[in-house]
Amino acid sequence: MAFLDSEGVIIGVNEAWNAFCTENGGNPNRCGVGTSYLALCDAAGDEASLQLGAIIRATLAGDLHAPTTVLVPCSAPDGPPRWFDVAVAPMRGSSGGVVGASVILWQSSPSPASTALRVEHVVAIGRRADCPGVDAWEVLDATSGAIVLVDDDAYGTIVFVNRAFERLSGYDRSDLLGRGLETLMAEHESTRHAVLREGYRAQPFSGPMGQGRQSLRTARGAFVDVAVVLAPVYTDGRATFVASLQASEPS
Repeated sequence: MAFLDSEGVIIGVNEAWNAFCTENGGNPNRCGVGTSYLALCDAAGDEASLQLGAIIRATLAGDLHAPTTVLVPCSAPDGPPRWFDVAVAPMRGSSGGVVGASVILWQSSPSPASTALRVEHVVAIGRRADCPGVDAWEVLDATSGAIVLVDDDAYGTIVFVNRAFERLSGYDRSDLLGRGLETLMAEHESTRHAVLREGYRAQPFSGPMGQGRQSLRTARGAFVDVAVVLAPVYTDGRATFVASLQASEPS
């Protein structure tokens, strides 16, 4: 993830951004803080990169008010072709005007683990006092993967869901906040899920929750098989758990 100023210059990145740059044969000094991300898009020259540059410019100009996602190619050296979703969201100052943009990328059809770990970074950065104007919740909403944030309490109380989760589950966000996570599971799995969650609370880690897939109950009464990956985020000594869900089609 990267943060851009009003001119499209990178003013902040997370560790995953630098790691991605290195893994793909790049130099973090040339795609990190102080570099014009717009210049990088222009230099790439392909249609997708030019489209991404146009979206960033429109976002910085205040013409795009909602997060926008574009699919771009980015293959590792000597590796197979790969495509990445790149989400651009406006960052607003205290007056409400656009002061910059956030850019977050993930591999198309990503593993839920990579999504959860990126979200962990997003939440942590969004809470830092040295990132004015950054709204972590807008960034999470821009993510195409289904995301749920769960409180560290005995009920697994849902404190946030993104729009992708609303689409997946069929529920409105207002219907989910404050509910226990197990209420969205199939009855025959809710007890097992509660046991897994309590074990996770005792020993948090970043990775898959249990073995195999679990059944998520949708608002329509159907079930969606989901793989769940968790990552803990700590604020003032208190944990919030980020759950990333990768689903098959509803049955």
